[in-house]
Amino acid sequence: MELIIKNTLEWMNLITRIRELKKVYGSDIIHQTIFLLENMQKNNLILVGHKALLLDVLVEHKIDDISLIIQFLNKIKNIYDLDIVLKKMEEAIDQYGINQVALILDQAYIRVIDTYYFNHGFRKAYFKEGVIPKIEIDLKKNMNMINVFTDSEFIVDEQNFVLRKAQRIYYTSDFRFGSMTLPSKKEMDYIYFDDEKRIWLNTLIKEMVKIPIDHVVLELEDPNNQKYSLSYQFDYYQTIQTDGEIKDTLGGEVTNFYHNGDIVVTSADVLMICEVEKGEVVQVKLNIHPTYFKRYMQQLSDSQDKYLLNIIYQLLDHTKRNALGRK
Repeated sequence: MELIIKNTLEWMNLITRIRELKKVYGSDIIHQTIFLLENMQKNNLILVGHKALLLDVLVEHKIDDISLIIQFLNKIKNIYDLDIVLKKMEEAIDQYGINQVALILDQAYIRVIDTYYFNHGFRKAYFKEGVIPKIEIDLKKNMNMINVFTDSEFIVDEQNFVLRKAQRIYYTSDFRFGSMTLPSKKEMDYIYFDDEKRIWLNTLIKEMVKIPIDHVVLELEDPNNQKYSLSYQFDYYQTIQTDGEIKDTLGGEVTNFYHNGDIVVTSADVLMICEVEKGEVVQVKLNIHPTYFKRYMQQLSDSQDKYLLNIIYQLLDHTKRNALGRK
């Protein structure tokens, strides 16, 4: 997604300043500024005049790319009353506890949102009633993806329990703030993380069905504090899915998607390493801590999720038979 993300205070300051310019020079200042910038892109220069005032305001707020400014102004040029935007943003701050707003600029039909669930934090997306996103995990890109239609406003909540940092971002393409059935601040503040992690693992296991079973290994071992060697070459690399923390052998956090060298995983119940060669998944190793696996299987049994239980039993049986065959 092509976005402009700012905290709510900065957005309100920016919109207020644009509103004041509109009061003095009329709404046409936005249309004239778009015309000026489009001519500049063609290497033509026309009289700048009071249009420079609007450009100064945008640049002060770090909206300083010509193409980005044109997209932004095209988003707000038809908003008659910016006071309504300010009012709705204040209401959204109170109602949802948001601290940032993301203005979506592109017109893509489907939005892809990356989410994650770690033992030390999460990134979760919330949608209005009636929006049923498609949830999947891209094993080739190390992404937990949610696909959603473009006309839907949504909220992404991200929290890091270790650093005690949180950000809640409201995504909108028109400053409408009209999704009245989004969950409230109270609902989003109360999250039972074990449920979220179980949903993530459910999705991960369902992805195994897309891989030939001969390419999948499911083992029940403690994945922590073991050394794993990763390699990145032109046509070969590995991706990692884990609820723990990934560190190099010196204890530094590993954040690079393509990593060469040894890693160690800590605070993990689940670790998956996926090998990708020439754009295809050639092997998946899924390691689940025995203690967590026992609790997870009990949860699946209590919910009578026969589909997932069947997948897991097949994977365990196949892994066991392969291990016996190698002896």
